[in-house]
Amino acid sequence: RAAGRVGALELEVVLDGKRHARERPEGLAGGAAPVRIANGVELLTRVTGVGCAQGALCAALCAAADGDARLAAVAAALLVGIAGERAERVSRRPGSFAVAFLDALDEIDAAAFEAEGRVLA
Repeated sequence: RAAGRVGALELEVVLDGKRHARERPEGLAGGAAPVRIANGVELLTRVTGVGCAQGALCAALCAAADGDARLAAVAAALLVGIAGERAERVSRRPGSFAVAFLDALDEIDAAAFEAEGRVLA
């Protein structure tokens, strides 16, 4: 679970594949509705560098999304979650998972992103 602020946007992202109770069900700062992402696996929480990788993806995607931090954060979380699920299919231990995760990130294309991404309203 990671929480943070991008400008005036408050973000909370959960990537371990489990459902968590929302502390603030009324929404996020600025009245934005929370975005829940169903992709992710517990191994993502056991490998050093996953959060940093997600932050780097978010920054790159923010530039590609013309500064839309919310869109970039959701897309980065989806990419990490999808890659984690793919990596877990071939590796169940943190060391080999880290390498499989990087390979999975490299494999994801637009079609996979659309087909495998699970955003819950």
